[in-house]
Amino acid sequence: MINTQDNELADICLNMLPGIGPRKYNALIERFETSSAIFSASQKDLCSLKGIGKKIASLISHWHDYNPEEELKRCQLADIKILTRTHEDYPEALNHLPDAPICLYVYGNSKCLKDFNNNLAVVGTRRPTRYGLDMTKMICDAAAQAGFHIVSGLAVGIDTRAHLSSVEHNTPTIAVLGGGIGKLYPQQNLKLARSIAEKGAVISEYPLLFPPDRRTFPMRNRIIAGLSRGTLVVEADLNSGSLITADQSLEYGRDVFAVPGRIDYPQSRGCHKLLKLGATLVESFQDIHDEYNLLPGLHCTIQKKESIEKELIRKNDLQLSENEERILNFLNSGESHVDDISIATNIPSGKLFALLLGLETRKIVRLLPGKRYELLRI
Repeated sequence: MINTQDNELADICLNMLPGIGPRKYNALIERFETSSAIFSASQKDLCSLKGIGKKIASLISHWHDYNPEEELKRCQLADIKILTRTHEDYPEALNHLPDAPICLYVYGNSKCLKDFNNNLAVVGTRRPTRYGLDMTKMICDAAAQAGFHIVSGLAVGIDTRAHLSSVEHNTPTIAVLGGGIGKLYPQQNLKLARSIAEKGAVISEYPLLFPPDRRTFPMRNRIIAGLSRGTLVVEADLNSGSLITADQSLEYGRDVFAVPGRIDYPQSRGCHKLLKLGATLVESFQDIHDEYNLLPGLHCTIQKKESIEKELIRKNDLQLSENEERILNFLNSGESHVDDISIATNIPSGKLFALLLGLETRKIVRLLPGKRYELLRI
């Protein structure tokens, strides 16, 4: 019998048993109060519970066919954490959902899972156009520089490009798998997964060696949606799993954003459908930035001139890059539109926007209405 005091092992075992998903787990916990007590229940008591028939009751009674202790040891050797719902690093954003994962397997930094306000899901087709990849890079580069954590599914295409932006800017990103971490898919992204784990996390609700299949990928999409304050869809056809993620975002009360595309591209149809249904149109990260009115950590409160003057510091203390210095030198003469800044500094608009967001998060410049910027401190 599983140690009745060890609810962690009991949770791991329940998560390994086929047929026991989050909702059946919820019903069992509601009836027996603790996960370890479930394994002490009689067949009669188990079968009397709605949704728990003879087959599942038998699985619970014959749990010895599975080995939670060995599962835990394998994960420890692979430097993978298993978070149950009571673990301090288990994200509150998921814990409030009706289908919260029983366990989360985490390779990397489990702390980043809790930063809900700065998590942005980015999903899209596995067969992107060059336009889709370029838009994903532009938006995600700016998001990473602004302190957002990209959440995606590690699939080829849009997902991979989104994760790469975070890795390239040395910021956390979260990859949610459709199978066990020990059966990472696609294998071609193994190197990327290792890079993600250095700052962010690769996670799965499935046992370590659980193989992915057609059922598991739609299931993992709810975790992507649940972890994130909003979901951005970049290129998706009408049957895309990305639309499932968007639907779940709406179901969980999250925001949905979509990038428009060419009307003659099948990859644009899903995004255009979302836009017709009321998703926020995104042409650059500025649109997401504006929608959230500068998220916590990005918000620059309007200050009186006297307060600003007290914060003035020398340029040498700011550790500015050459491009940032060019921006500040230009803004020193007064507020200016982003297009004028781009022309004066000879910095391409995509790169300029990312630099401005970085300066804004450090409270060096402030965004004004009409895409104008002013200097806060020099």
